[in-house]
Amino acid sequence: MIPEDSPQGDLSLRFRAERRAIASSCCGFTGEAVLTESAVIMLYAGMLGAGEALKLLTTAVFPFLSGLLMIPMAFLALRGTCRRMTVSATLTAGGAAFLAVLAPFCGNFRVAALSFALVVFAVSLSGFVAGWFPLLDTFLLPERRTVFLGRMRFCHQSCAVLFLVLAGCRLGSEPTLGQLQSVIALAAMIFLGRALFIALLPRFREEKPAGLGRHDGIQTAWRNRRLRDGAGYLAGLNLAACGITPLWILYLQKSGQPDNVLICISAAALSGMMLGYLVAGKYPVKDHIRMMGILHWALLILTAVLLVLPTAGSLAAVLCGTVLGGCSFCIALISVNASALMLAVAPPGNKIMAMALFGALGNTGMGASRCLGALLIHSPLALRLEQGGFCNIFQLTLLLAVLLLAVLLLFRGRLRRIGG
Repeated sequence: MIPEDSPQGDLSLRFRAERRAIASSCCGFTGEAVLTESAVIMLYAGMLGAGEALKLLTTAVFPFLSGLLMIPMAFLALRGTCRRMTVSATLTAGGAAFLAVLAPFCGNFRVAALSFALVVFAVSLSGFVAGWFPLLDTFLLPERRTVFLGRMRFCHQSCAVLFLVLAGCRLGSEPTLGQLQSVIALAAMIFLGRALFIALLPRFREEKPAGLGRHDGIQTAWRNRRLRDGAGYLAGLNLAACGITPLWILYLQKSGQPDNVLICISAAALSGMMLGYLVAGKYPVKDHIRMMGILHWALLILTAVLLVLPTAGSLAAVLCGTVLGGCSFCIALISVNASALMLAVAPPGNKIMAMALFGALGNTGMGASRCLGALLIHSPLALRLEQGGFCNIFQLTLLLAVLLLAVLLLFRGRLRRIGG
C-alpha cells in the first residue's frame, strides 16, 4: 500500500493511478451499460411484463435519481473519503444487479422486483459518481484532463460495445428469458471489478472542505457563474438528446426490427460514443466552448435527419444505427469537454460540492429526457396521433428534441462566457 503522504509530483504514481482508474471504468461501465443504456434491459423488462413506457423508464432510473441524489451523496462523501464512498457504492450496486437477475423468480411481483433492483442500482451509482470525479482530481494533472477523460471513456465504451455485440450474436433474433438473465449476470460479475481496481488505486491526499457547511457549500458552488452556466447548458442538452437512442430503439422494435438487430443498433450508438472519446483523447481540445458549439450544430442536424429515415427493413437498421452513432459521437465529445470544464472551474476547497452540483443538473436533464418520453408514449396524445395518422408519438417526441436543441443555440453567447 502506498502511504497517503506520497509526493503529489510523482508522475509514476499518477500514471499508475490513471491505468487503474481506466481498468475500473472498463469493468464498471460494461455492467452499467447493460442495465442502463442497452436494449438488453428493455427486452428483459418486456419479457417480465413491462409495457413500452416502463421499458423506456428502465433507461431513465439511473440518470433521474442521480440528478436528485448527487448533492445528498456528496454530503456523505464529505463525511468519509471518496475512495470509501466509491467502493461501497459499487458493491451495493453489484448486489442490486444480481437482484435484477433473480426478478423472474418473484412470481407476480417480478416487474416490481426488477424496478426495485434498478432503483437500488441507480441510488448506489449516484453515490459512486459523487465520489468518482473528486477522486480523479486527487491524481489527475490539469493538462491531462481532456486526454485522460477521452482515453478512459474510449476504453470503457470499447468494452461495453464488444460485450453488447457478443451478447447480440449469442442471443439471436428471439432470445429466451434465461439467456437474457445470463447476460445480465455476467455483466454484474464484470461490474464488481470496478471496486477491486478502485481499492488498488495509489493513495493521494483528498481535498478537505474549506470549513464550509452543507448549505454554504451549495451556495458557494451556485454563485460560481461559469460552473452554473456550464451545468445549465449541459442539463438542457441532455434533456434534448439523451432520450433519443432508447426512444428510437423502441420505435424500431414497434416497426418490426428483430431483437438481436436492436441490440446491435444500441451497440452502434455506443460505438459512436467510443469514436468520440477516441478523438477527444487523441486531440486535446483547448477551446472547449467553441468545440461544444460546433458539435451542438452537428447533433441538431443528425437528430433532424432521424425524422425522415425509414424504420423497417435491413437498410433502415443500418441507416438508423449510423445516425444514432453520429448523435452519440457528438454527445461523447461534448461530455468530455464539459467534464474538463467542470474540473477546471470547480474551486479549491469546495470541489466535491461543485462537482456534485454540476453532475446533478446534467443527470437531471438526462433522466428527465427519458421520463418525459415515457410519459408521452403512455399519454392519451399517443392514441390520438395514432388514430390521426399524421405522425406518431415517437416522431413528435423527436421533433420536440430538435426544437429544444434549436432553442439552446440561442444561448450560445451565454455558453461562450463560461470559458471567460
